[in-house]
Amino acid sequence: ISGLIPLTDAANYYNDSLRIMTGYSISHFSAMRPFFPGFLSFLMSITDRNFMFSLAIITAIAAIAIYYAVREIQRTHGAETAVFLLIILFLYFRHHSGTSMSETLGVPLGTLGIGLIWRGMEKQSQNLAIFGLFMSAFALNARPGTMLILPFILLWAGWIFRKTSELISIRFLFWGVGAILLS
Repeated sequence: ISGLIPLTDAANYYNDSLRIMTGYSISHFSAMRPFFPGFLSFLMSITDRNFMFSLAIITAIAAIAIYYAVREIQRTHGAETAVFLLIILFLYFRHHSGTSMSETLGVPLGTLGIGLIWRGMEKQSQNLAIFGLFMSAFALNARPGTMLILPFILLWAGWIFRKTSELISIRFLFWGVGAILLS
């Protein structure tokens, strides 16, 4: 029953998702991270308030996002590196899987963002990389973490997308900052 009986933080997110569905304001606790209670209330609305099925949908979304990121790494760095990433992501996410915690939204958004950035680098597609940067920034809004990673990803991608005569791609930096601010 781990996760099916929401305790402490999970109980706040669950209660606030029910409050959203009934038209009430969320608590101060969830106001710090409003995306997850909003997403949970959306899932509970479409599943007729079925909490278990809503958690199953979130876990399936996470599995798909992790699979996508692992496949992108496997394409460029081989199966061993992909398996290593899969093990790290599994060991982290298994603790949060099936619970009503903000990590269950942050992990899939973050891994999807990194997968899109990686794909954009491989295909030399600035649009994919900028969308991946947006998803990564949105993941950090859903579940705050190491925000300092965003400028480093932005600089790294700006360096990757530079022209031969440039030190860094100013165009990518401009659009990347815009994507981060938009999220």
